[in-house]
Formats: sequence, structure tokens, C-alpha cells
Amino acid sequence: IMLDPRPMNSETSGAIMGLLQGLTEFLPVSSDGHLAAFGLVAQVPEMSLSLVVLLHTGTLLATLIVLAPEIRQLLAGMWTDAIDATRRWT
Repeated sequence: IMLDPRPMNSETSGAIMGLLQGLTEFLPVSSDGHLAAFGLVAQVPEMSLSLVVLLHTGTLLATLIVLAPEIRQLLAGMWTDAIDATRRWT
């Protein structure tokens, strides 16, 4: 495979890094490591802290959206248990 010696533009590399972050986040390996390796291969200049934070924030939001039904159910159960416990003690 021949790699293009020119560095990618920031929009393209950012999009690819976001995709890579999403695909590797739930694997038992470091998604940060994949981002660093991609940065070296694609000749992306030093990744800014804001880009890394943005990628991880996107992962957090996606996780919350996917797990929203389970989180709601868990919180509702905790609320119901708390009300039941209060009723038993009064």
C-alpha cells in the first residue's frame, strides 16, 4: 500500500479520527493509541487537547444515547426503591 506523502487536511483527518474513535472505543484496547498511530501514519500534526476532548465527549454522548433506556430504567428503579424505603420507615 502506498501512502500519500502529503499530510491530510484537518477536516478529513478529524472525521477519520472521529470514526476511528467510535469504532475502537469499546474494544479492550486503547482508542487513544489508535488515534496516535493514525496521526503518525497520516502525518497529522500534534493533536490538540481540544480535539481529544471533543472526540471523547462525542463518545460519551453516543454512549448515553444508546444506553438511555437502561439508564432511565435504573434511575426509575432507584427512585421507586427510595420511596418504598421511606414509606416503610414512616
